Amino acid sequence: MHSVIGILRDEGLADSVEHGISFGPYVARPTSRGKVSIRAPHGYSKPRITHSYLSDPDEGRRLREGLRMAMEIARQPALAEHLKTDLKSSAAIGIAPESDTDEALDDFISRTGFAFYHPSGTCAMGKVVDHELRVQGLANVRVADTSIMPELVTGNTNAPAIMIGERAAAFVEDAAKS
Repeated sequence: MHSVIGILRDEGLADSVEHGISFGPYVARPTSRGKVSIRAPHGYSKPRITHSYLSDPDEGRRLREGLRMAMEIARQPALAEHLKTDLKSSAAIGIAPESDTDEALDDFISRTGFAFYHPSGTCAMGKVVDHELRVQGLANVRVADTSIMPELVTGNTNAPAIMIGERAAAFVEDAAKS
């Protein structure tokens, strides 16, 4: 569960101009798997990305539980007395679910849910790249970002991305010396 001061819109990318508190339940260890494939056989073609978000029904159940928990927190008198609005008013402008029924929560999730900026696994080590980050079957090609992680970490991916980049640089240096 994430919580932030201010009302978040546009997947948290827009500046918060409204006073309030935003809660963001999420599935920390998703089991749904998407895929990245090639659209056309030239280097400038954009990849085809199939996310498959929440294709595992258990993830939807866990996300609904998280939303219910966030709504319960928002209803607490100690918090509510500091807010200028309530859940009903927030639902009317689209920033909270209409109710805590599965249908209302699923509708809210489908309208407002997003990936939370930490994708990984599309070039998983052991499947696409080897232990030195070389793409299997291609000469002189390495991948040095969080896509090489076979599983999503529960925390932020910034530190692992830096470590992967530093390790890749060391591999390239070592290969140049040989």
